[in-house]
Amino acid sequence: MIAQARARITRRIRSTSEEVRKAVVTITRQADRSLAILTPDLESEIFDHSEFLESLKKFTLARGFARVRVLISDPPRTIKSGNEFVRMGRRLNSYIEFRNIREEFRGGEETFCIADE
Repeated sequence: MIAQARARITRRIRSTSEEVRKAVVTITRQADRSLAILTPDLESEIFDHSEFLESLKKFTLARGFARVRVLISDPPRTIKSGNEFVRMGRRLNSYIEFRNIREEFRGGEETFCIADE
């Protein structure tokens, strides 16, 4: 069972916004139960893009048990920018939850997206 789970695990490093957006969309489409996202400020070129938003909407609405957890490391910058992902999260608040990273753990500029733990 563990070997089978490890066979599905893939780790990819992307450097451009377009590469990251495509990877996040792919991960969202492949998710079965949960999606975990760590982001500095919900980068608009990734998370405010129609392709991602559509795949996220399909993921959450097709599964009554879907969970999307988003950790944000720079909340003031996120609030100022206004983001369609945040608006969707407010409408689908039983599926999508946003949390701020505690100040002592802030500072990283990495973005992570993990499907199904």
